[in-house]
Amino acid sequence: GVGGDAGRHAVDLLGPGGTHIVFGWAGKGPHDGEPLTFTEEELAARGITQLNVLGPAMMRKAGGDNPVRTLELAALAAASQGHFTPAVQRFPLAEAAAAHRALESRATMGKVVLIP
Repeated sequence: GVGGDAGRHAVDLLGPGGTHIVFGWAGKGPHDGEPLTFTEEELAARGITQLNVLGPAMMRKAGGDNPVRTLELAALAAASQGHFTPAVQRFPLAEAAAAHRALESRATMGKVVLIP
């Protein structure tokens, strides 16, 4: 994942005035599945700004007693109105092994469909 040691290393690469952008926190690893966060003091001492795009910031923005459900309902409503275009990558069935390699290497986005 991008948390734990990898996240620390990424922040260590930033110089004063840099921005650490956190996009979710789904990975598991050295940080035990918890969001990788830095204290305001730590970031300020380094002159770094942190921007949370997804994850904790999204939950706070959604608000309510069940922010995940709130976001889910909003996404379903938007989808029903045609506001989303699903990301689909198609592979011929004969290239199933290539499709699996693409999935395993995280080179895909959205759904992978094998076409007979």
